[in-house]
Amino acid sequence: MYSLTNGRVTIAFEEEHGVITRFSHERLRIDLVQETRLAENFRLLLPLPTWRGHYIWGKDQTLAACDIAGTRAVLTWDGLRSTAGSFDIAVRLIVELDGDDATFRLAVDNHSGYVVEEAWTPALGGLYNPTERDDWRFQYHQMWMAHERDFYAAFPHVGLGEAHPLWLHTYDSLPWCDLYHARARKGVYIGNHDLEPRVSMIAQQLFPNHAFEDRWPEPDEVTAGQAIGATLAWVSFPFARAGENWQGPPIVFHFHEGIWYAAADYYRAWFDRHFPFDKSDSWLYHEDAWQSTIINFPDDTRNYTFADLPAIARDAKRYGINVIQIDGWDIGGIDRDFPRYTPDPRLGTRDELIEAIRACQEMGVHVLLFGNVQVANVETAWFKTDLHRYTLKDYWGNEPAPFGWGYHTCLGATGPAAPKQVNMDLTTPFRDVIAEQLRGMADLRPDGLQLDKTNALHGLVFGAEQDKDLAFRRAMLDIMAEVKAYGQMSNPDFHLATEAWLDRMTPIVDAAYTRFFTRDHIPVLEYVFPEYRLTNCIMGLDYGLINNCVRYGHILNIEARNLHGTASDEPALAAYAAEVLRLRRRLRGVLWYGRLMEPRGVAVDNPTVSFTLFTDAGGGARALVLTHVERGAERIAITVAGAAGRRVRIHRPYHDVDEAAFPCAIEIPRNRLAIVEWAE
Repeated sequence: MYSLTNGRVTIAFEEEHGVITRFSHERLRIDLVQETRLAENFRLLLPLPTWRGHYIWGKDQTLAACDIAGTRAVLTWDGLRSTAGSFDIAVRLIVELDGDDATFRLAVDNHSGYVVEEAWTPALGGLYNPTERDDWRFQYHQMWMAHERDFYAAFPHVGLGEAHPLWLHTYDSLPWCDLYHARARKGVYIGNHDLEPRVSMIAQQLFPNHAFEDRWPEPDEVTAGQAIGATLAWVSFPFARAGENWQGPPIVFHFHEGIWYAAADYYRAWFDRHFPFDKSDSWLYHEDAWQSTIINFPDDTRNYTFADLPAIARDAKRYGINVIQIDGWDIGGIDRDFPRYTPDPRLGTRDELIEAIRACQEMGVHVLLFGNVQVANVETAWFKTDLHRYTLKDYWGNEPAPFGWGYHTCLGATGPAAPKQVNMDLTTPFRDVIAEQLRGMADLRPDGLQLDKTNALHGLVFGAEQDKDLAFRRAMLDIMAEVKAYGQMSNPDFHLATEAWLDRMTPIVDAAYTRFFTRDHIPVLEYVFPEYRLTNCIMGLDYGLINNCVRYGHILNIEARNLHGTASDEPALAAYAAEVLRLRRRLRGVLWYGRLMEPRGVAVDNPTVSFTLFTDAGGGARALVLTHVERGAERIAITVAGAAGRRVRIHRPYHDVDEAAFPCAIEIPRNRLAIVEWAE
């Protein structure tokens, strides 16, 4: 047995194959590999002409060497084999320990004559913990949402696929996950610390199979003596050809005290070292409310013209909203005829649009124009004669499946009659096409652009000679940076919003068009990047979502009458939104420029009331935001550990500020919020 340790973290490698048979943290008493019969190390996908799904499992390879020097180990396999034969591939797994961290890197030297498409680094097998299975939570991040499940008890149903069920998640937001013990408050962060935002995946595979109702099997449900456990891995897509040497990204395991907040802090510290940014000069960072309106729909329903934009801005301003997003201003209306982003003549002339934007700005209202980056409408003559050559094709060279949105007709709303669009390859001449169109939008002199649908980041560019896993994302980021720089040449206050949550966009883009329709969610993205503003869209009579904008620190985005109107079309709702904005702005230092924090020690005695806790930048102020959406009013008692007798100020809509002391009791009516503020 080979052992690598620094006194905190210990990793053991079996001598014959180099599988990881122990991975533990001494002080925190975390032992990840508890079923050594399922121990692994790495996997490679090496498709063969007659076997596309040909994997080479590191656990079956003969270890050539294991060199350990201090806190660094290098394991080498020289020549790999499978049931299909032997292959001239050398693999090195480099493992380094530093404090509470273990970093894994895989290097592949490919002389096999085939392409190494996937690399699993590390394939950490034998994860099993039946005695604490109800305590360990697994958290990962999909676009704007964090998801959690009981790691050792639940396994999502994945349907057809591997003989042993395989769950996959593509990095499209935050490149890390966290496995933490909720009761003992300890865990391990697992992050891909590649400095480039390459397409990669988290993989979890369960052995021998899942059981009824998407759970891990019990010992009495498997063949006697059969091993139960999971493999967890980070999957890269090197597409390393014959003669190439691929160096994989650092995959970091960080053992920590606390729950996911500690993992988020660790990640943000790493991010700031490599991608620092400052949003203080962006109006998108400071403005906490928008109004969004579609003025022209793809089925030719037109509700407004360019001459109406100043009135739209006045409606917003009346309710304390200083930003309007205008959708469907371009030819064909929203989600049609793009990428031709020129003013629709049915709404007015180009000069009339410029003048309308200027009039809005003179009122103190910022104007965002809606557009897209990587999509094109397939019904246009431009697409049929030219742009069709630049679509983002799949592995086999097939055209992408079209998708689209309809609005007012039954066949439009269900899809068949909706205008269709496809994703385009941004490494082709389409890049120049869309960049020119976006520069043309900036020439209309808005305060910024809201670039929609930019969350379609899963695509690999299979036709690229190199960096198939990076080319699309890098092109997307470069286009955004170029358009922002172009707009700022004539307007230094020109900024971008987008419909994406990829961490590497945050230095370029200042806000994300986001929709939250649930009462509660885990606010990981808001905690990690409080400066990166997220909207919450108020489409109907969504008083609860207005309150949630304060509870989670979101931009309050009024989309009256489901984006057909303005705030004045829902006067009661808009008046309440204005009152809530007034309260938040009174406490702007903590509720807008502050940050969410873990509400440890806060107790609210009514489970129907949801709450979050904020701190200001200096840590001297606290604000507890409580919301209630159930029928009837609720009277609740609030206690904060160590704060008995501390004076508090209570802020509620349409009420004067009340003063009290902890523990305190307040009443919250249905669809209302309360804010309890105090000094530390």
